[in-house]
Amino acid sequence: MKVILIILILLFLLINYYSYIKKENYKNYEKVLVTPSVYIKNIPEFIHKSSLIENYIFTKLSSLHPLKKTINNNPNQILNTINNQKNILCLVSNYDYENFIKLKNNINITLICDLFYTIFSIISPNNRNIDSFVDLKNKNIIIEFNNNAEYYILEKFQDIFEYNIIVLNKTIEIKSLPEIFQDLSYHAYCKFIFYPNSELNNLYKNWRFKIFGIKGIDKKILGSLLPNYKKILFDKSLIYNETSIGESIQNNLNIYTNNQSDNKLTYRIIKSIYTNFTYIKNTNKTEIKNVIRTFNHYNLIDISNAKKKLHSGVKEYYNHKGYITLNSEPICGYFVGKSKCDTAFKLNPYRLIM
Repeated sequence: MKVILIILILLFLLINYYSYIKKENYKNYEKVLVTPSVYIKNIPEFIHKSSLIENYIFTKLSSLHPLKKTINNNPNQILNTINNQKNILCLVSNYDYENFIKLKNNINITLICDLFYTIFSIISPNNRNIDSFVDLKNKNIIIEFNNNAEYYILEKFQDIFEYNIIVLNKTIEIKSLPEIFQDLSYHAYCKFIFYPNSELNNLYKNWRFKIFGIKGIDKKILGSLLPNYKKILFDKSLIYNETSIGESIQNNLNIYTNNQSDNKLTYRIIKSIYTNFTYIKNTNKTEIKNVIRTFNHYNLIDISNAKKKLHSGVKEYYNHKGYITLNSEPICGYFVGKSKCDTAFKLNPYRLIM
């Protein structure tokens, strides 16, 4: 009797088990091998300095493409890493790059694109009575590092205005300036920054200072020593109660990589920037919004600087999109900015031009 009971229980369990098995209606499956992207397994490193605008750029780009963040406030060290290692990206300024290449013989760095900018600025406490470059004679200007954009610019005009460049070899926070200038041997601080700037606004509430860009530099001298410089105006009233416009030098931020970096990597990066450019510029932060609002698609590439060479993956993207062409056929002029040149295309000589 017990044996019969056990058999019935097992039979009941088997019936219930098979009744819950989902019937498969499809049998013609094809086996597909899915390989994860190499950039998922080996996320590219992205090196940049720690600032509001640079952190913003990384946040936007890393939301579009897997990137690993590395902070380094010494641009010379950043570029040295890029010069020696492939498949790493970095964000440094145009004049950081200019300063780096003048010290090196073998340059393996190529450009991906420009992306936003900072402004050359000199900050000096009110009690130093410095309002322009003319007032800097025999004065000491402090900067963070020896081989950076600020040093590059100041060195250009040092013989003319006879000032001294003091390198502190450390990162200087805006809020720490009152403490630093307790040393009366320091007269001014040079830094590429952006406007409006909440750090400067907060500083001015309790510490009075003057700020200027290229005031006092003759335009002919400026053009001869910095032939490709971009002039930019900034509103001083955004910092303190002075209704005046300052004139200075625009310093574009650039994304660089080694010339041996994977073409697929740089192609994907530049494509994502162009495709999502509106998203990259979309922000609720007032400071960032004022910096990026005048930066447009055509600012992503600076054709005026022949020293910068585009990475081959970027060239490939521009060629596919029709932004550039290596074909000298006259017909290719009609395709620039539209599509890749098609030499088989023939224009109708009787077409109407509206």
